[in-house]
Amino acid sequence: MGAFAPYDNASLAFKVYSTFAVDSKTGNRVPVNSTENYTANIQLQPNKSDQKPGVDENEMVCKGRLLSPTTFSAKVKVGSVASCTVNGISGTIRLTDLGSNTLTYARSTLFQEFTGVFEQNGKAG
Repeated sequence: MGAFAPYDNASLAFKVYSTFAVDSKTGNRVPVNSTENYTANIQLQPNKSDQKPGVDENEMVCKGRLLSPTTFSAKVKVGSVASCTVNGISGTIRLTDLGSNTLTYARSTLFQEFTGVFEQNGKAG
């Protein structure tokens, strides 16, 4: 819990492109990624998928709002995947919508909405 308690129930970490470097062994250009961290409020929706025997994975649709920073950077797009902790449960989140683009000029003052799919692998907690 941080400055937005009790609403900051999730932390997201996206690996995004930052620059290129030259691989010393091959001489090829390789991307160098950096991590962008976000604090959000995420509400998990009831699970609608069937339980599959032998598979220890749970997938839930979720909706959320960014708290800090208030908007995603231009490097985070629909389809981006982040390592994520929601209510103490670790997993990954895949963004499926970044909210409406109708008021782009006002976005910096609003908490950006987003939807996605939260995937939990293994046991909770």
